[in-house]
Amino acid sequence: MEYDGRALDHEDRILRGIRQFAPDILIHLGDVCFGDYEQWHEKLFEATGNAKRWLIRGNHDVNSYTWYIEHGWDFVGQLVQMDRLGLKVIFTHALYAGLLPVEGVSIHGHNHKSIRDKTNCEIGLHLPDNNYQPYSLDSLLRQHQKGYKQKDEN
Repeated sequence: MEYDGRALDHEDRILRGIRQFAPDILIHLGDVCFGDYEQWHEKLFEATGNAKRWLIRGNHDVNSYTWYIEHGWDFVGQLVQMDRLGLKVIFTHALYAGLLPVEGVSIHGHNHKSIRDKTNCEIGLHLPDNNYQPYSLDSLLRQHQKGYKQKDEN
């Protein structure tokens, strides 16, 4: 085990999972790497192929916006908001309680474990909880909608 309980081969698992998943768009919720920036970005972009790459900057993403764009990211920012499957979805690195959508969900990745709050409007993602595999946005949102409906019925 390494830092924060991650498996020794966690980077290989992540890259293998991205290759198998073959996303159209990769939305990375920050903290891309903790050093070896050039090498890690090269490996990540090789794994993502022709996918669009969006980076929601995390507290460990210390390079400039320009650096990330010049190194292959199609979008770099602090937040992305979209409508998907009838929900307003906000993506951030860390949860910002003031940004929780009334009819939607906030998805963030700063956690050190997966969480879902009691109001069911946030999803905190943590790759080790998903065996270092990418998450499908539509699957997450469908699970969210299903859980929200079940909560309303109780």
